[in-house]
Amino acid sequence: NKMENLNEFVPKIIGKSDSNKIKLIRELYDSLVNLLNPYRWECENLISIGILPTDRVFELLKMNVSEMEIFLKRSFIKANGLSFPGLNVDKIIENGLLDLPADYDILLKAKKEIDVLIEKILKTNFVFPLSNLFSEEENIFVLNAEFETTLNENMTVYTESLVQNEVLEAVEQFCNSVNKLIELKIVHNRGGLWVDVGRDLALAIENEHGSEQPLQPFRLMFCRSPLNRFSVNKVILSPDTR
Repeated sequence: NKMENLNEFVPKIIGKSDSNKIKLIRELYDSLVNLLNPYRWECENLISIGILPTDRVFELLKMNVSEMEIFLKRSFIKANGLSFPGLNVDKIIENGLLDLPADYDILLKAKKEIDVLIEKILKTNFVFPLSNLFSEEENIFVLNAEFETTLNENMTVYTESLVQNEVLEAVEQFCNSVNKLIELKIVHNRGGLWVDVGRDLALAIENEHGSEQPLQPFRLMFCRSPLNRFSVNKVILSPDTR
């Protein structure tokens, strides 16, 4: 293997980014953000905490639903001054004696929806820190430029060496050639039929063994199938066009 001069190597993008996956991931994170903001506000209202720090939001999100229920009920009792000596808070919670606002059920539903979304996001293998989506200025979670840049970079694959650049260039040339053959209807693109391009053009190509460039167009390529339909009829006596 020849030593590569790293100063000469410039990474190249391989193929296209997965636009469908980018769209799916963006939609999932957008849905998550749209749930996180009201979830945080409802938590603040229920436990009368003022502004709920983002780290506390994440602590709540890490809880399962039953853990969050107990936490919210305890916080509600504390926030509303319902606790005093001799009162067994656990028994009040266990027996469902709390008169909770409607926001409580909304919170539990949002928590379940958030958990489902997070599971879907994890399956995409693109994990972006939620803390990086929080805007201190706007005091909300929002998809920002950093998210978009990271997402696009993550869905883009680059070459890692000079030899990979050479291989990529050869594959690109092959793709361009086959695309042109498809355009000319010489090669079919249905299913995986394009892989038969070599067999389809076998009679149009000459293979000179031992040569550095062994494959060359055969000089009589337009006399053989499948290119003979492009042949031009020769007429000895051309019609008089005067």
